[in-house]
Amino acid sequence: MRDCRKAVVAILTASLLLAGINPVAANAARTETASASPNQITIGSSNQSYRRYLSGIEEQAMTGERVVISGVSYAGGEHISIVDLPDNLGQALMTEEDSTVTWQFTIPKSGMYGFKVDYYPLEGHGSKIQRSIQIDGETTVAELENINFPRVFKDGKPIERVEGGNDIRYAQVEIKESLTANIADSNGLYGDALYFYFDAGVHTISFTGIQEPMAVETITVFSEEDS
Repeated sequence: MRDCRKAVVAILTASLLLAGINPVAANAARTETASASPNQITIGSSNQSYRRYLSGIEEQAMTGERVVISGVSYAGGEHISIVDLPDNLGQALMTEEDSTVTWQFTIPKSGMYGFKVDYYPLEGHGSKIQRSIQIDGETTVAELENINFPRVFKDGKPIERVEGGNDIRYAQVEIKESLTANIADSNGLYGDALYFYFDAGVHTISFTGIQEPMAVETITVFSEEDS
């Protein structure tokens, strides 16, 4: 009977190896998973959701502080340039679809902070502007992998009312002006902004281009609900 059981085990092991499965590694993986805490948070992993990230933050207090970063005061980057905006709006940092840029800022008091971006949409293909955001060099949550910065359009000419109800609508044109958007979940699941915990001290925020160019005027780091 013992020899029979050994033969069965040998056959099963051979079958698993032929299928590309290492039974020892599989068992180790199950043991590691079982021993891991179900509430373990991996800070800096974009595999985690924002909800899961928040569940690992014990102190979520707002501080009332805010820090304004000038777009042109960047720490480093590629495929970027300083440009003069029209209508005497001043200078801003032009970022392309393939650009990367990092800004450095100092948090005065530990707490939860969000980000507001003043930007100017540059000529492109008319699509929404998209950037991946990294905080302190990491895409902290999955929601930061694709952040939208809208463009605003209006009718090129007023709608012409035609008898019979077949109104004439003209093509829309983009409004060329400075816009403001919070760094927020593109699906709108977490309110108007995503907030992250920062210890007091020096930190960085980086933008990686995905789609369409834009000029960054300022980034405001804020710690109050209504911003």
